[in-house]
Amino acid sequence: ILFVFGTQWERSVPIASVICASALLTTSYSLYGFSLTATGRIDVFMLSELVIQVARATILMSSIWLPLEPVVYMLVLASLIEATVAQFALKRWLGLSFGQLTKHTWRSFVLVPFAAAGPAVVMLGARAGWPLHGHWFMVLLFSSLLAVFGWLAGVWVTDHAMKSEVRGIVRRAGQVVRSAI
Repeated sequence: ILFVFGTQWERSVPIASVICASALLTTSYSLYGFSLTATGRIDVFMLSELVIQVARATILMSSIWLPLEPVVYMLVLASLIEATVAQFALKRWLGLSFGQLTKHTWRSFVLVPFAAAGPAVVMLGARAGWPLHGHWFMVLLFSSLLAVFGWLAGVWVTDHAMKSEVRGIVRRAGQVVRSAI
């Protein structure tokens, strides 16, 4: 936000952080609709989405009367409703419990702090007066590089399924470089 829009938008950073954090609540359920549709339960998917979207629209309509900040915090409630409805549908129609879902997705969630640690240090340093202070492009560049390296470290530490994909990309890139030389 600071890089693209400048320091006059600094007030929106906590709001964007809340939106991002609430999105973490629903990440595991982003494909639940495809799962229900693939198993012939489009009716369950449509009913679930009706409940979810009515809740989300009701919260968003409250912005007519409420300031932005309370509405954004209420979007966390919408994310909780979405996760609850999606989990209910997955359990009821596919037999997938929250424990089973967590067992298969926990490594992906652990990657978040690995990827966020480097950028957090850079931002704290920039605010504390490190030489990067005020040079938002450099802050963005270093944050991005550290996020990639942090994510890669997390992939290796957690033995994430992406580890084989990363190895394949490195192997193919090495082949391209060797054939170009």
